[in-house]
Amino acid sequence: MTLVPQQTEKNLPSLDYIAGIVSCHGNFGWTPRGKNSSPFFQIKIHQSETDLLKLIKTKLGLKEKIYKYNHNGRKYSMIKIHRKQILEGVIIPTFNFRLFGKKQRQFEQWQKQSYQFWLSKLYS
Repeated sequence: MTLVPQQTEKNLPSLDYIAGIVSCHGNFGWTPRGKNSSPFFQIKIHQSETDLLKLIKTKLGLKEKIYKYNHNGRKYSMIKIHRKQILEGVIIPTFNFRLFGKKQRQFEQWQKQSYQFWLSKLYS
């Protein structure tokens, strides 16, 4: 059993560091929900880095569960966020202007489509 010290702001990763992790291990995507799809955000890393995922979860104030699973003999830990209030209130503000290159373009497209999706739900 690993003992993790009580977390303070000083020993949590910075938002820029988290953005770097997301550039490599994050995904802004869509998941099927009935006849439609809904936006999600996830970070998937090797299980040996689960403690880092816990620190990210703490820093962002997330309540979602960290899932552990095996795929093709590899062990992963993953956190996946579907809740609109968290995507809109935490994820989008956190990564706006912190990502670069391909991941920034993916994020911008996902953000635009997410807002259109939520707007359509509001007026349907």
